[in-house]
Amino acid sequence: MTSAITSCEPSQALREDDVLNGHTEGPNRKKGGQSRSASSSNLVYSILEVPPWYLCILMGIQHFLTALGGLVSVPLILAKDLCLQHDPLTQSYLISTIFFVSGFCTLLQVFFGVRLPILQGGTFAFVAPSLAMLSLPTWKCPPWTLNASLVNTSSPEFTEEWQKRIRELQGAIMVASCVQMLVGFSGLIGFLMRYIGPLTIAPTISLVALPLFDSAGNNAGIHWGIAAMTIFLIVLFSQYLKNVAVPMPIYRGQKKCRVSKFYLFQVFPVLLALCISWLLCFVLTVTNTLPTAPTAYGHLARTDTKGDVLSRAPWFRFPYPGQWGLPTISLAGVFGIIAGVISSMVESVGDYYACARLVGAPPPPRHAVNRGIGIEGLGCLLAGAWGTGNGTTSYSENVGALGITRVGSRTVMVAAGCVLLLMGVFGKMGAAFATIPTPVIGGMFLVMFGVITAVGISNLQYVDMNSSRNLFIFGFSIYCGLAIPNWVNQNSEKLQTGILQLDQVIQVLLTTGMFVGGFLGFLLDNTIPVVSLLNSERNSSVMNLKRPVPLVPHASLPSPHENFWNVPSNEDTVSFWEAEINALQMLTANISTGAQKMTEQLSPSKSCHPVTQHLQMPAKSQVPISGLPGNIRQSRPSASLDIYSPGCISLTLVSRVLSGILREVSGGLPSLCSVLPVLTEC
Repeated sequence: MTSAITSCEPSQALREDDVLNGHTEGPNRKKGGQSRSASSSNLVYSILEVPPWYLCILMGIQHFLTALGGLVSVPLILAKDLCLQHDPLTQSYLISTIFFVSGFCTLLQVFFGVRLPILQGGTFAFVAPSLAMLSLPTWKCPPWTLNASLVNTSSPEFTEEWQKRIRELQGAIMVASCVQMLVGFSGLIGFLMRYIGPLTIAPTISLVALPLFDSAGNNAGIHWGIAAMTIFLIVLFSQYLKNVAVPMPIYRGQKKCRVSKFYLFQVFPVLLALCISWLLCFVLTVTNTLPTAPTAYGHLARTDTKGDVLSRAPWFRFPYPGQWGLPTISLAGVFGIIAGVISSMVESVGDYYACARLVGAPPPPRHAVNRGIGIEGLGCLLAGAWGTGNGTTSYSENVGALGITRVGSRTVMVAAGCVLLLMGVFGKMGAAFATIPTPVIGGMFLVMFGVITAVGISNLQYVDMNSSRNLFIFGFSIYCGLAIPNWVNQNSEKLQTGILQLDQVIQVLLTTGMFVGGFLGFLLDNTIPVVSLLNSERNSSVMNLKRPVPLVPHASLPSPHENFWNVPSNEDTVSFWEAEINALQMLTANISTGAQKMTEQLSPSKSCHPVTQHLQMPAKSQVPISGLPGNIRQSRPSASLDIYSPGCISLTLVSRVLSGILREVSGGLPSLCSVLPVLTEC
């Protein structure tokens, strides 16, 4: 996920004598005079350090605001094709839901996924196939839903019209997410990335945003003056004023109040531009400068057209799975979303390496990347169940914010996840963002989609673009990704095979530009011979997980920070969960004996250790860490919770996992500790 909010270059945004360094005492020094390592000397807080609680909250809010543009954009883009363009209250519910799910998925990723400070949120990679699916004749909105005077948002007929569409999206996302979990947890991502190079990634990511020019242009065209001012402010803050420090008063313990410099425009360019443009629209509305007639040009720029949303929205609303009804599944939707899943996975792998570099960590090992992709698949499954109309992915703009703030602590990202959860429950917050005037949104879209397109094209820096082979592959792929979907949309009746579901699958795939361009790039890049003897024409080693080659040299964490990739498995964590398990064991004491018999039939081989042995914490053993330089070795207990190593899928594994799950049901929660270690013994 990429936006115009931040750049990934390290910056002097918050210096060590500013608000973030309350616990530093000079260059390369920690609190108490402890020396920092050379690898993390440019960080105010490294990945394993815990800032003060108040700083965690402030930085968590900052990450929330950084991701705000992308989080709010996804529901607003889908609103028209979901027949919700005249129902801002339901739009606010979707915004709150995506806040809530994004927060929950962020916590899952930080604790159990790749274990890097990466925020999870809605992805534009799912928007294109979703719009393609909703453009099918079956799901086109009835004419009466397009007329605001004919729409009664509280009527059961209208409610069913939009809910059946979002239920179709839910089902497709949930099924496609299972594919992503399989690819991640089985280790297939490493195999796939051997064949996916920059010439595949560049057209895929670029075509995520290019087809959305219509949505951006239509929204901005409501009032081009206001849209142009929004664009001007975003460009001014993010490009021209990004190095301008704003004096801000801060309070710090013994030093009391003092003035410190904060690079406000660099951190919040989009948020500031939205607020100023929003305020201008409010002033123009109060003074009746904007027309009051509903059919007049610029009427939708008024802030009172959605004025009742804030009063109607509840103060607190808890999103829950199935809130829009039982999801439905269609073959066309599933295949379309799978195309978005592939694009999302490719982008996320790049985010992992960029994030590790910015927080002073070594390149992520394969098992960490596998877990990260698998947890993102689980996040998409949860997003589908909750009904966001979208999936989840790693947010590139928040990875860039790590380089700007120089705060790489995982605790800060945990705080950001909690802030997202809170904002998702606070109903008025989603309603407030649903009232943003349409031309302001259009101006933001024009900048954001332009940056996403450029980020996709920037992947070409890793290949030889003086080669006619590479020029042909990229140019042909991206041009077909625009031309073929346009023709299919205008001539869908010419692609009829006589089988309705097959026709729908073909139409959804061929109208999804990123699938067309990405598939052609993948096919041509892997079949056209490379002329250069040095193989410089096709340089896909950047994404090769077998031997990771980072884009920028990574730092290495000194001991004892070598084991942060692993899921927590120390004595304190096990003791904590033992106490929690003992407290909950009473709830499972009366499970029927039928489950126990099934457990015996699926019991693992003799090599599987009993549950009690896994809960014990024997002496620590030394094991090597892949990806670290030299002979650095990691101390960890033998009851390691590293999960889903590549190639671990087999019948024996399935029986062991099922056995562990059934033991949990029949014997109590303590057996949960035996399921995860089994996965690492395969």
